[in-house]
Amino acid sequence: MSAPVLHPVTAIIPLVTPRAAIVLPGGGVALVIDHAPAALPSSGTVEGAGPWTALAWETAGGGAGLALLPAMPQHGARLTDGEGAVVAHVARPEHLDVTAAPLVGLLGDAGGTAGELLAFLRRHSGTVSSSLVVDFLARAAEHTGFVELALRTECGGLFLQGWSQSFEAGAAALLGVPGRDGDDIVMARFEREDILPPASGFCLYARLVDAEAPIPPAVYIHRTGRLERVDVVPTIAPALRGPAATAHVRAMLDRLQAPKATLDAFRRICRPRYGGLDTLSDYGGPVAAALDRVLRAADGTLLVSGWLLDPLSRVEHVLLKSSSDLYAPLHATWNLLPRPDLNHGFADTPRFAGLLDEREVMHGFICHASASPEQSAGALYLELVLDDGSCLFRPVEVMPCQGDGVLPAVLSGLFPDEPELPAIVETHLAPFFAGLARRVAPLRKVGRPAPLGPGKAGRDVGAIVPISGLAELQPLFAALAGTSDAEGMDITLVAGRAVAAEHRRALDDAFHFYGLTGDLVVVPDHATVAARLDAGVVAGTSPRVLVWQTSALPRGPGWLARLTAEADRLASGLVSPVLLYEDGSICFGGTRPEPGTRGAACLRAGFGGHALGAEGARPVFAGAAEIALLDRALLAAAGGFSGHLFGDAYTHLDLARRLRQAGGQAWCAGSIAFWMLEDPRPEDQTPFARMTRAVDAALIARRSQTRDIQARDIQARDNQEGVAP
Repeated sequence: MSAPVLHPVTAIIPLVTPRAAIVLPGGGVALVIDHAPAALPSSGTVEGAGPWTALAWETAGGGAGLALLPAMPQHGARLTDGEGAVVAHVARPEHLDVTAAPLVGLLGDAGGTAGELLAFLRRHSGTVSSSLVVDFLARAAEHTGFVELALRTECGGLFLQGWSQSFEAGAAALLGVPGRDGDDIVMARFEREDILPPASGFCLYARLVDAEAPIPPAVYIHRTGRLERVDVVPTIAPALRGPAATAHVRAMLDRLQAPKATLDAFRRICRPRYGGLDTLSDYGGPVAAALDRVLRAADGTLLVSGWLLDPLSRVEHVLLKSSSDLYAPLHATWNLLPRPDLNHGFADTPRFAGLLDEREVMHGFICHASASPEQSAGALYLELVLDDGSCLFRPVEVMPCQGDGVLPAVLSGLFPDEPELPAIVETHLAPFFAGLARRVAPLRKVGRPAPLGPGKAGRDVGAIVPISGLAELQPLFAALAGTSDAEGMDITLVAGRAVAAEHRRALDDAFHFYGLTGDLVVVPDHATVAARLDAGVVAGTSPRVLVWQTSALPRGPGWLARLTAEADRLASGLVSPVLLYEDGSICFGGTRPEPGTRGAACLRAGFGGHALGAEGARPVFAGAAEIALLDRALLAAAGGFSGHLFGDAYTHLDLARRLRQAGGQAWCAGSIAFWMLEDPRPEDQTPFARMTRAVDAALIARRSQTRDIQARDIQARDNQEGVAP
């Protein structure tokens, strides 16, 4: 054995002698320190033994605690804190042990509590064996009573009843039950004539305990740092099950003493259970309800819309449940919606006669419910809990959904001037839409591209130009005629069916006349700009894609070569030129997030073009929506243009976020400028379009890790329209 490492011990660097060392699996040790000259660090390193992890606290005489080490320290080994400073020398422990007996000595006089020690041991379960935890429970827990009756109720879980010398009502944690160690439980007490005070009867309910799990010989309860043990009497009868167990709990309710929240938990045990039948429709009282639509996203999230008529306020809870353990209290988070039609529809119904106030119309609601795919895949049902504890049930049909088609179904019951629309969008619609499966452009409704002029020439750059008519193309044709830019790219025009049918021949003649190469892709008339761009991408093979809207026009020839040169220099990314209005003021000059903040530099919009200076390409938060050059491979890695949004107002912001996730970056080429004309396609101001922009704004804000640039852009747009994001 090697000689011990000795270091001079001074008054400044104390010597700490552990009372005991508990040998752990794998050669590790738990040092029990009941008296140290000074408080010890919670983490550090012990010379020759490895990292030090401790539960340490100050005492009247210095410090105490429990430390975990991967190996036994040598006598006098230095203990350094997280900053490398030597804080103590660690001596060999006074004796070794393999049980939790030394830990009990840390309780009481050493200032430790059983709850803190137990929590520390549980946090380090990878180092500390489960047998040591069980041994500590058995030694440290105070024996307070016995379990005399066990029940397996219809709602599941474990109900225990017995007596205790000191049992406080309320919430606690259950320990010592295999598989459910640390679960929350509720406890209530009741008076018993056969037991003298301060002892009393108690009831305990653990909702998550498996109905088939064996009852352990002892149950441990952790509450406010205190550990208690109640033993199961050896002669306990077999557990009551099913209706008999529920009937017993119901008979005990009037005797239980506990806070209201705890008593409510015991009352829930006695509620009627769903048996697959619709009991709501046949109810004769003045209560009616239905779920108009329950939509399920790919991640399991549910969006629920429905209504409730309850003029006498009999309904206390409106719940959406499933056979797969879904529990969604709709009433706790829903937003109410006006449904005046229900007043007229039920006015002549006998059970509602004279009870409906025509002034009260807020009977509808919308709500999203978080759920896993497993929870929402089970049989769903609506449960109404009445004030007398009775329940009404109705089966619910669920509609799995994905794609853009779900948006009209969701927005059909909303109005853009609804006062609570911003809250509905933020709280309910955005969480649901964020969980939808990735949407794709409607390519199944897109035919083969039709060649324009001589057709495509297989050039390196493929420009995709969505159009809504022939007139908007005339300035673009004139700017390209006879230039090297036209010779450097193929042009794919994307048009709706009506526009394509009217102008197909004229477009072909124009391509021949101006010496352009490309084709025409026909899409449904209602397709978004993002979907049209995706259709154009699929129709081409060029390694670079140029997004080009007809509202952006070059100020002179040669811009394409300079733009591609910038793209070559910047490697992987999206590059947009500067956009200037006709008076020379800036429309798009790039945006730059401010380092170390959540804000962003000025958009420079409205400043004169000279404000940009002569700087070259600079990183920006997002490229221009009107024109940008990017690699086809990078675009594919980012998932295309459509992304997860429903409209076009914020497509460029969403694309920039996804490009960053794919390893790309957006840039603004300051040396290249385009004119920005009035957009020939004015923004849609229909109620549906306004609500779509509100939904997209919430999705952008929800998905972005930084909410600076897009927040300003979104707020500026929607404030003008009266739709806050």
